[in-house]
Amino acid sequence: MISKSLPINAVLVFLAAYLLAACRTAATANPATATARARRAIAQATAVARDLRETSLLDEKQATTTAQEHLDRLLEINSPISRFIKEAVEVYLKFSYERGFAGSALHDPLTLATILAPELLTLKEYHVDVDIAGGVSTGKTFADIYKVTKKPANMKVAMQVRGDDFIELFLDRMESLAKSMIE
Repeated sequence: MISKSLPINAVLVFLAAYLLAACRTAATANPATATARARRAIAQATAVARDLRETSLLDEKQATTTAQEHLDRLLEINSPISRFIKEAVEVYLKFSYERGFAGSALHDPLTLATILAPELLTLKEYHVDVDIAGGVSTGKTFADIYKVTKKPANMKVAMQVRGDDFIELFLDRMESLAKSMIE
């Protein structure tokens, strides 16, 4: 199994936005419905840890780049959430722009989106392994898409991602969270 080391801040921001949306929806209902919806949201959040171990996104993350205009859109809202996202993302944007990229990949929110909006990805099952032999490819993740090893699939691999739809989902959730905390 491939271990994933995820910077927790981006995952928590996206997860918090999802939970907030679920709780806000629940607040308009009666107390029994609100409790049931909150419990479902917590159960789904708890499942994230399990599901993250079973999904690999390989290089498709590059199709989900955020750009300065996305950050500017969030900064139109005077909120600690908007400022946090700016501080968390702007160093990566600068790094990406200096190297000629169109923006910075949203790795962790995309990983979480595989749980919240799986329709954004086309997943296929393959045997996936990590090179530990040494050399320039040490640590490289390999998916056996041609079934050369004849090993059974152990991972779902994102082969395509609807990047624009993902960015819009991310921005909508972050805007909703930021607006709930306007200063």
